[in-house]
Amino acid sequence: MKPNETFMSKQQHPSYQTFLWSFSKLFVVLWMHITSYKVNAFIISPLSKNPVNFSLSSSHVISAAKSSAVSSSSARSSSSSSWDSNLNLNSKKEQISKSNDNVYHSEVPLVFIPGMKGTHLTDPAKKANSPRAWLSFGNLINFPPRSDDFEDRNLALPLTYSVVNDDESLNDEKLVQDRGRLRPDGIVNSIIEVKKPRYSSSKLSFSIKNDDVNDDQNKYFGLFPFYGQAVKLITDSNLSGRPNTACFEYDWRRSLDELSMEFEEFCEAKFPGQPVQVVAHSMGGIIAFGSMRRKPEKYAPGAVFVGVPFGTGIQYFQDLHRGYYTELNRCRQFLPPAQMSMSSHWSFFPLDKEEAGNSFVDVSDENYTAFVPDKSAIGSPGKEFQSAVKGKIIDMDFYNQKDWEDIMCGVFDPMWNIDEKTKNLYRNHMKIQLQKGKEWREVVYRPKDADEDLPPLVVCQSDKVPTINQILRRRKDKTSVNNGENPWEYDYVSGRSVPGDGRLDFDKSFPPTGTDYKAIRLGDVKHAKQMCHDSSGGSLDRIWKETSKQIEQYENRIREENEEAQNTALANSGISQVRRLRWLKNLKVPQRTGNINVRSSLRL
Repeated sequence: MKPNETFMSKQQHPSYQTFLWSFSKLFVVLWMHITSYKVNAFIISPLSKNPVNFSLSSSHVISAAKSSAVSSSSARSSSSSSWDSNLNLNSKKEQISKSNDNVYHSEVPLVFIPGMKGTHLTDPAKKANSPRAWLSFGNLINFPPRSDDFEDRNLALPLTYSVVNDDESLNDEKLVQDRGRLRPDGIVNSIIEVKKPRYSSSKLSFSIKNDDVNDDQNKYFGLFPFYGQAVKLITDSNLSGRPNTACFEYDWRRSLDELSMEFEEFCEAKFPGQPVQVVAHSMGGIIAFGSMRRKPEKYAPGAVFVGVPFGTGIQYFQDLHRGYYTELNRCRQFLPPAQMSMSSHWSFFPLDKEEAGNSFVDVSDENYTAFVPDKSAIGSPGKEFQSAVKGKIIDMDFYNQKDWEDIMCGVFDPMWNIDEKTKNLYRNHMKIQLQKGKEWREVVYRPKDADEDLPPLVVCQSDKVPTINQILRRRKDKTSVNNGENPWEYDYVSGRSVPGDGRLDFDKSFPPTGTDYKAIRLGDVKHAKQMCHDSSGGSLDRIWKETSKQIEQYENRIREENEEAQNTALANSGISQVRRLRWLKNLKVPQRTGNINVRSSLRL
């Protein structure tokens, strides 16, 4: 089915966009009154560079106080009256961060890296005339309905590769997957972001600027916070006490080895010659950890990892075979043909039979009556813990492309009706990426070497959410298998569940053997909410507390090392003990700075 060209031109008409904007606001208001559901969101005041954090409910709306001086209230109210009054907002000052009174100030750089799906993706060539490919409300709910291959919503990476040289000698050639048309375009602040329209001449258009929370041109109304609260806290020095911060935006579809190198280059370009602290969520932690194993000195202050899948599991199998339709069950952007074109997830799976255990079993011969076929467990963790289901362990090498094809997984399922030429492109792509994924896991996740010096690590993970980590398979009835259909069906919800965050197991969220780290349990916070404030159902306040502790310990350690170096220098200088003590008494050690450099030359 081809896109409806008449509707597309109608979509660009000013009256249609005005209608869409009005309908969005009406939907939000009605939704609040009907459900009485309280959500946290961010809104950008038209004259301020700072977002105002507020909670919405059917009975009241609380607006948080801005963290820095802004224009006069009269100018602010007059400029934004049409924006605020339409939402019926009543301003009330409130602290954004509970720890704001005890902010630890440091000039040590801090870099935040979100997880998979945490960065917007946009086609630069179409940015001015169309919404982001990811994430936009229309694409999220597939409205207006489009075909699955509709270009503006298609997230698939090309299945083609180019030869790239790593050095000028041309001796280190490697295949790199082509990037396609989409590029990173800002951190995803909220799951649903309704942009305030901007008028240009007589035509109404929506702002599609980078989602930097400090950009006053980017005015939006957000529902269901994702990374916006973390980005706001980190990048606002009045809240974080950290004037030197950056957020790494990246194309989360690409291979981990490429992304890890880009993260390393980003940190050095942003803060050349300076050690940086890292806060990373989910897959962002894997990317950062790869960089740390190569250049630990660059990340000497340490890292705070949250919900990072260091271990392996079977959970991502359903994304590749069934697809992911999001919690709204309408999104068509993560069907198997798109999922299997991506490259970042291939290292998630077990390396061998020992790692796999009984996570993937066949129950065809077990007379298992509780089988629930083809129901997604993504975003819908169980309410209670379940024991493992007895079955025959499926012997599968997850890093062998042929094994995926033999069980007709994903694009090899006849239901997708993919031609042989395209299947060959998938076969070649999978062989390349499965090999890269296996090498990544064997190198980056290897046990810590005895003489290896890794940065201090704090690892945070939820431990009270039932997380399913066993997938069941059974053979379909012969009467339902006709004309070469896939003979297998899968149950993603009835298998064993263990403590975790609903997506990742708790005990699979820690660095390799031998690595020192501080473990923080986050309780019953789900994976997607971990980087939100406690008031929004997340753990950001506790995570930030650990971040501040870590940088304080680093600076104390640097001061102690500098004082020890000064003592040694004085002892070797021949200065008398009295004069040495007098100098040390008057020595002013720099307080809470990132680049502490005590001069070796002394004038007494």
